[in-house]
Amino acid sequence: MSKRFAWSRSPIPGESLLGFIARNADIHAADKMSAVLRAATIETVKPESLPTAHRHKAPELARLFMTTPEEILARTYPPVTLPGRKDGSFFSFFGTPLRSIYLDQYRRRVSPTSLKASDHHRALWDIRPLSFCIESREILLSRCPSCSAEFRWRWTFGCAFCEMCGIDLRNFPQDKIDIDDDEALDFVVGLIHPDSTRKDKARSIAKGGFAANIEVDLGDLFEFVIAVASTIAMGSFGKGLGKIPRVNKVDQFSWMTPDILCKAGRVLIGPNGFERYLEEMRSRSSGARAALGPQAQFGPAALLKSDSFLSPLLRLEIERAVNETVRKRGWKPSLTDRLESAKEGVPFNPERGEVSLFQIALELGIDQQVIARWIKGGFASSKRTTIGRRSFVLVNRDEICALARSWNDAVSAKGVRLRLGVDALAVHGLVSAGFIRRLEGVAKLSMRGGDAYSGSDLTRFVDQIRARAADPRDGMPSQVLSEAVMETYGNRADWARIFSAIFDGRLKISLGSKTEGDRPLVDTLSIEGAHALQTAVPVGELHIRLGQSRLTAGEVAAYLGVQENAVSYFAKCNFLSTNGADKWKFDPRSVDEFKRRYILTHEIERRFRIRSALVRKTLLSMGIHPMNKESTEYFVWPRAEIETAYGA
Repeated sequence: MSKRFAWSRSPIPGESLLGFIARNADIHAADKMSAVLRAATIETVKPESLPTAHRHKAPELARLFMTTPEEILARTYPPVTLPGRKDGSFFSFFGTPLRSIYLDQYRRRVSPTSLKASDHHRALWDIRPLSFCIESREILLSRCPSCSAEFRWRWTFGCAFCEMCGIDLRNFPQDKIDIDDDEALDFVVGLIHPDSTRKDKARSIAKGGFAANIEVDLGDLFEFVIAVASTIAMGSFGKGLGKIPRVNKVDQFSWMTPDILCKAGRVLIGPNGFERYLEEMRSRSSGARAALGPQAQFGPAALLKSDSFLSPLLRLEIERAVNETVRKRGWKPSLTDRLESAKEGVPFNPERGEVSLFQIALELGIDQQVIARWIKGGFASSKRTTIGRRSFVLVNRDEICALARSWNDAVSAKGVRLRLGVDALAVHGLVSAGFIRRLEGVAKLSMRGGDAYSGSDLTRFVDQIRARAADPRDGMPSQVLSEAVMETYGNRADWARIFSAIFDGRLKISLGSKTEGDRPLVDTLSIEGAHALQTAVPVGELHIRLGQSRLTAGEVAAYLGVQENAVSYFAKCNFLSTNGADKWKFDPRSVDEFKRRYILTHEIERRFRIRSALVRKTLLSMGIHPMNKESTEYFVWPRAEIETAYGA
């Protein structure tokens, strides 16, 4: 059980979790963060990973610092998945989803002036696009002005001091930012501010401007601000540039100045903000008069509608706003207008459900190139209006809509694992048991070669499990399901059998004390204890039907019940086929074939009650030899001969 400090400072609104711990570590004369965390039964040499990797330790931290688990959980950054975004990973920042690249997890940044007002570390200082403190309007300090050491979270003398030389950072005020649009800057920060009042104000401002006709999350609007800021920083459109360059490294945030963020935020404010932005970008584009097409007219702003970092709803609204502005200003006609004028004299038949590729992409909020890949892959038919290079591509509306439903329903294996809280191999077991469908066709295209699974099946499965959970009863002994499974089965849990026992009523479950929506399913359920799990689901062999995608060495090891070095040995001996790359991936068919043809020592020991040390001697006395006779370990035996000999 975790310890408890005699007294502790309460968390301050907007304070980061690491800052809260560092502030309390200082008053208890603890200069090493890991030592404080050890008192909460958290063993780690990287304290900076606490907000993202140790959410399950919230009760222990709450007990140690004499606060509530809710206060701890509110300051953690759990992973989240967002529909319509196929690329990148996301985390929840006080309820607002943001891209993981925006979180400065390992570096500590401070504002000396704000620390004078209150010596707590603001969570907003961890967001990389914000190089300033919104309270003091001061540039954030990340290195000690005395010893030049970078601020981190390993040691601490409190948030206001350098952990290496111990100087008081409050005596080194930094330069203030020079901006003319405080309203736009406050709006941009308000989109992700921990304070709900600031968020509500930002949402109200957005509703009076560009986002008046759509319902999107504040995190989506912040992503839109970053995209617009990128186009402003790019200048005029460069030849051959087909997408907006985005930051993917820590040192690439230097261009994201407060002034650029203000200009980008102003685009969302007021009914004419986006129109003024297009006008400015058009005036900066050198080819606006001579060239045809939106990229020549609006420069990098034309790339917003196809930016995969933005939500589909935002991309659809951008396309609508661009076309409306073009017609209103009398600029060169939009693609929609050009299509309307091209209908005459071409084989275009709306009565048969024919629609242009551009129109259906705009309607569904899916990039045209994605639909083009469906056509190229043979999943949909198409035809051109003429043989000209600039002719329009026509498709069948119903056909594309059906494919779009499958595309939008697709969830990756990682998404399934995060939602349920199970291991990679368990996903194959859930498919084998019929709980979740594995999707093919265009859905698999979205996973870049990996398996795709039905998101609707996953949601229905979670709802059905929760429906079988009873409310927790006072005084009833309980254990979190994930902890009981680890205690009983270790890393070889057959989750399909466990969930089947829940559906059959053999394993009674109740809702845990923590049921936040971002927590994995198995962490929100409780059972009476490990003994109830052992009774309902006795330890047995894994029976899983593998998918079509190649497997990692870890998945194969879990499937066969061996260590990864044994899998490497089997591959070197040509028992298993790989892709031949440096990081091996294994063909599921060869793994299944290996399982059917061969049996390993640990399975012989378990099934036929032979001590592992005597397996080789016993089988050789029966005239059964291993397939790898020269080996001194990892013996591979012929399954058919052994099962025949023992009458299995």
